[in-house]
Amino acid sequence: MCNLLGFLFPSFCVGCGALGTYVCSVCKKKLKRTKDEVCLYCGKRSALGLTHIKCKRRGGVDGCISLYKYDGLFRQILTYAKYKRARFVLEELLKQDEPALYNTILRWKKIFSPSIAAIPLNPRRLDERGFNQASLIARHISSRTGIPHEEMLARTINTPHLARMDDPLKRRSAVTHAFTYVGKHTPQSVLLVDDVLTTGATMGECARVLKRAGVKNVLAFSLAK
Repeated sequence: MCNLLGFLFPSFCVGCGALGTYVCSVCKKKLKRTKDEVCLYCGKRSALGLTHIKCKRRGGVDGCISLYKYDGLFRQILTYAKYKRARFVLEELLKQDEPALYNTILRWKKIFSPSIAAIPLNPRRLDERGFNQASLIARHISSRTGIPHEEMLARTINTPHLARMDDPLKRRSAVTHAFTYVGKHTPQSVLLVDDVLTTGATMGECARVLKRAGVKNVLAFSLAK
């Protein structure tokens, strides 16, 4: 059946159009990796991407890492995956990742023993898009690292597309009170997962909600930044 579908609906690389794959090995090598682990708030280098003590904020994120830079080819791939309902493009990109890419998360696992939670979509947006890219990434990380994945947050407000907002203050205002805690229990540490980190407004608001629910440590992971 799979071979028949592949014959009837052949796959093409989103980047170059090569037949037989959605992200070819040549284009995969062109994706720009983030080089340094930095503090989310000051942007300076920090071990394991942990927030500097002087930068810590009440209800804020305690550590953050991203794999790729959100520009050029990666932007093209993720935009296609999000707005064309092409989850298989994102799945193929994730399958090509090497376990070593998640070394920092594995070290976080030893230190914090977190549970993984994806940034949720509003039900209306989920119906429009067909899938939640953050949940897909979260499940992938869970399978690679053995960290349990749980649904802890719900998006109660259908916020506008933040990618179209250049003003950080407007982004922060748009997500304020947009999430609520729906977890069955409260873990000590949570690893928040999203597809793209821009200003950190969404991660910050989710961290605030989690900490108000009793979570002590909130770490953040994004596929791109």
